[in-house]
Amino acid sequence: MVPMDISADGLRYARQMGVERAVQGDATCLPFAGGAFDLVLSMDMLAHLPRGVETAAAREMMRVLRPGGLLVVRTAALDALRSRHSQFAYERQRFTRRRLVELFSAAGLRVLRATYANALLMPVALAKFRLLEPLLRGPASSGVKPVAPWLDRLLYAPLAVEAAWIGSGGSFPAGQSLLLVGEKMDGEWNPADSHR
Repeated sequence: MVPMDISADGLRYARQMGVERAVQGDATCLPFAGGAFDLVLSMDMLAHLPRGVETAAAREMMRVLRPGGLLVVRTAALDALRSRHSQFAYERQRFTRRRLVELFSAAGLRVLRATYANALLMPVALAKFRLLEPLLRGPASSGVKPVAPWLDRLLYAPLAVEAAWIGSGGSFPAGQSLLLVGEKMDGEWNPADSHR
């Protein structure tokens, strides 16, 4: 496993958490040889790239993946869910399922699964981001903060149900995040081979 972050602060934090072999690098120019990995995992990175740059990042992820290797991507979904936290975290774009599938299909990935996630709590998020935040008119700030144990348990329950549903092959038509799993094609590739 070779964790990577573009930020020196992120690498420092990773070392403090005991992460070994972390390297500094840019997703649009990965510091690895072609076909170096059996698995490439991208967690909540694409949303922070300026629009248009995600194409170079997708191509780079495919370049470092060996034929038959797996790619797993999680990213922020749906522009309607942009929030003060999005601004605080320098989120530059969000994706629809179709756009994410087309991005990686065009880069040579055979998409095996693509579903929205964080779906069951989406009505709560919409109420907060589209009703409460505009009323309060506060500055951009982190939405990550400790909550009471009872609230933590209450919020965990729908996420556990959702994880079980997705794990059993189910999917959601909308959600706060997107999950995509695909396989790098070996040899000639045809976009029609990707599952929608």
